[in-house]
Parts: sequence; C-alpha cells; structure tokens
Amino acid sequence: MVHIPVVRTLLASSSDLLLDDERLRQLSHLRVLDISHTQIQLLPDSIGKLVHLRYLNLKDTDIRAIPNSIEQLTNLQFLDISFCKKLGQLPSGITRLHNLRSLDNLEMPVSFIPKKCTLLKQLPEGLKYSPMKFLEIFGARRLKSVDNLPAEIEELRLSYCEKLEEVFCASTLKTLEVQVCKALSCVKKLDSLQKLSFNDFEEESLPEWLLNFLRQRRLQNDSNDDFLLDLYCSHEFVMFMFLWVG
Repeated sequence: MVHIPVVRTLLASSSDLLLDDERLRQLSHLRVLDISHTQIQLLPDSIGKLVHLRYLNLKDTDIRAIPNSIEQLTNLQFLDISFCKKLGQLPSGITRLHNLRSLDNLEMPVSFIPKKCTLLKQLPEGLKYSPMKFLEIFGARRLKSVDNLPAEIEELRLSYCEKLEEVFCASTLKTLEVQVCKALSCVKKLDSLQKLSFNDFEEESLPEWLLNFLRQRRLQNDSNDDFLLDLYCSHEFVMFMFLWVG
C-alpha cells in the first residue's frame, strides 16, 4: 500500500504552478497556500473545499476574479490580494470570512483593503452587512462610487482613486481620509464625522461638498463635539479655512 503524505503547506511563489480541480482535490488538508507573483488568472471554484486553509497569498498575480466559493473558507485568517492589477470585482462572500485577521499585510481585527486593484469598479454588495470597522481603498483607478459601506464602519481611507466621483458615508463614520482623488465632487452623510483629512489638494478653492460641510460645522459650533480638520496643501486660502475651523 502506497502512503500518500498529507500536504499542509504549499509555497509556490514565482512558480509555474497550475491550479485546477484535480490538483486541489489532492490538497484537501492544505493550511497554507502561497501562489504570489505567478501568472495565474483564475481560481477554481473548488478552492472553497480547502476548509482547513488559513493563509492564502495571491499578491501580484494576474487573477481576474475570486470565486464566490471563497466564503466557505471559514478558517481563513490571512488573505493578500495586493497588486492584483487585473482584479475587477470582489465577491460578496468575502465579507463572511469572520476569522479573517489580516488583509494585504495590515494587521487589524476587522479590515478590508483592496490595494492597487486598478480595475475594481464597485464594492461587493454584501459589504454593507459586514461588521468591519475600517476600510481602505488604494489605487482603484476605475472606481467611481463608494457605497454599500459596512453599517458599523468608523474609519474610511481613500487614496489615488482617480475616477472616484461620489462617496456615501455611513452614519457611524468618524474618520475620513482622502488623498489624490481629484474627481471627487460629492460626499454625503458626514453628520457623525470627528476627523477629516484632505491631502495633496491642488486647486485654488475647496470643493463644494467640503465647503458645505464646513459651513454646517460652523453653524453647529456651539456644540461640544470634537472635530479635527487636516488640510495639506500650499494655498493660503485653504490654510485660512483650517484656522477658521480649528
């Protein structure tokens, strides 16, 4: 009788490994799978059968989609999808990975960070049902709207989203950071905001949505609510606004 060893770790970074249903059936006890820096474009649906998987590294691959079956990986703790520049959509099931503790190498109890996914056009619908407190979107060049935010989100960071036009915040949002999102023209539902950071602003005047928000805060100046505004730019007008609010 031939003894077939149980494989628990597969490190195939920068390799020519071909993943298909047949191979995954042979790896049913896998706990660690690293296929970063490969040319893999698709994950088989059978990835969801790796119920013991705790670590999945897809960094810098040609992957175009992640199958919905990923929601079956209930033991998954680490998922890296950074620099997946051809990844255009995230499955809603990703929000059901309640044991996920690290995404894109940022250690947080609850976090969701699509980093450098340049083809990302929309956030998954199921995101709004997630208990996530923190969301960062970096380099999503085709993303035009941010909505479906988690109902309990407290911090939102948006960076280098060149076509982002509108953001619909949640009532629980306390911190908003915006950096190099030049097309942004509409931000709504900022009633509970305690900190706003607006970085690398290059225009001669503030956008209308920000001016309206500042006017509203001015009218509410008699309240005891703490509020911090950070504006990073070189224009004297904006610096005046910072001192006026502060």
